[in-house]
Amino acid sequence: VRDWELASKLAAVFLPLAPSVRIYPSGAPPKATIAKPADTQTIVSWVHNGLGQGPADAESVYSSERTRRAVTESDAPQPLQLDLGGGVSASVPLAVFADATHTLPRPSQDPLVPAKGEYTGNDRATRIGAVVITWNAIQHFYPYFDVVDVDWRAELRTAQTPAGTDADENAFLPTLRRMIVAIDDGHGSAFHPALMKRASLPILWRVIGDAVVGTAVGPAVSGVSTGDEVVTIDGRPALQAVRESEALISGATPQWRRAIALYQVGVGEADTKVALTIRNADASTRSVTLTRAAGAERMIEKRPEQIAELKSGLWYVDLTRITDPDFVASLDKLAAARGIVFDLRGYPRVGTKPLLHLIDSDAQSARWNVPILRRPDFEGVEWRTDGRWTLHPAQPRFTKNIVFLTDAHAISYAESWMGIVEAYKLGQIVGETTAGTNGNINIVQLPGGYRFIFTGMKVLKHDGSRHHGVGIAPNVPVSPTLAGIRAGRDEQMEKAIGILEAGAAAKN
Repeated sequence: VRDWELASKLAAVFLPLAPSVRIYPSGAPPKATIAKPADTQTIVSWVHNGLGQGPADAESVYSSERTRRAVTESDAPQPLQLDLGGGVSASVPLAVFADATHTLPRPSQDPLVPAKGEYTGNDRATRIGAVVITWNAIQHFYPYFDVVDVDWRAELRTAQTPAGTDADENAFLPTLRRMIVAIDDGHGSAFHPALMKRASLPILWRVIGDAVVGTAVGPAVSGVSTGDEVVTIDGRPALQAVRESEALISGATPQWRRAIALYQVGVGEADTKVALTIRNADASTRSVTLTRAAGAERMIEKRPEQIAELKSGLWYVDLTRITDPDFVASLDKLAAARGIVFDLRGYPRVGTKPLLHLIDSDAQSARWNVPILRRPDFEGVEWRTDGRWTLHPAQPRFTKNIVFLTDAHAISYAESWMGIVEAYKLGQIVGETTAGTNGNINIVQLPGGYRFIFTGMKVLKHDGSRHHGVGIAPNVPVSPTLAGIRAGRDEQMEKAIGILEAGAAAKN
């Protein structure tokens, strides 16, 4: 009785809008085929190139197309049979008949379009609806379930419970974020523009062993020095605070989750204060209060000028700070260099121009594979593989005495760069492994003003091996040490310079 009651209530909601859908108690399916209505001319179905959310355009590699073809005498579309749980199932067609203007049978009413602002995360139904949409978008369009260890069906129930009880729209945001955490996607995140907190502390830190250590402080900060250990943050052990932040960070690798957590742990409302307990090198402790500042440029550890001569004939180029005009203006200097360090410890601002001066013949980017989907759950998936970059060499050709610095902050476009460097052996790679996430993103709008992001294509390395969760590993691993940080040294840079000096000496 309950099964029939639930099926009837669901049917009352959906049938006026989707008359070819059938909802029924499990074990009592309707007729499998869909009868051809009178005046039928075509059959309509969808083909998805990734998660297309609008007309195909040059701004997106993803698109969804509603295709039509003429009806034949043998056409009898077979609906998909789905177990919805709760003793109820559904029959959902993947193709429907149509006349010249409408799919058939025609809906009995127009789709409901809510007034702007009608949905809010303070409403329980809106929160549950946002969870359902998020789960379905990822279930049917996330390309990495073959390498991610998650029971995604179980995650739906896991998220629905708090979504139904969250106190308000602010409390619901961590619920959405925990859903995204489960898919291990470095691009993955959930946010609400009106609820975002953009103010950050004027300090950078990293974890060395079990200690959270300051690696850079703002110019106006007193009481904290580079190399000091941060013992507590607002009364919590600092490492505990970082780990709690990591629990809300999606990532394909531990190093990416930690890198972002170390930033997020200091983020909050503008002008709010954070109490720190600091321990310096002589083991003495002191209390320091810092204020979060809005609109400040994100800090980086101390580096040379963005393009600088480190030693005679040895040059440095920070790809995370220069632009194309900066590079072009320095082209003659770099062409005469005996060795160059390219810094990719972060996200590039420059285009691919510098790469053109490092290759002797055409080079391609990693393999970008967009899923072509006609059925749910990646059943029968095909892959579009025609989106790779092709780079053509340019003159002047730079020296082959090249080092790239990289670390966990290098993600996505930075990994496209580093993938080319790795595949074509364009230089020594010094530092730490990159984030392990590449590929164009999808941004999905949710009711209540929420949005979430995930990677919509599968990126493979040049040799066809896995990139997701692997990244680009250095062939010369170097990580900062506590002693080096306290001495103000950039140990990764020092190693790079040593390699360049050895390479330059070998040529003389």
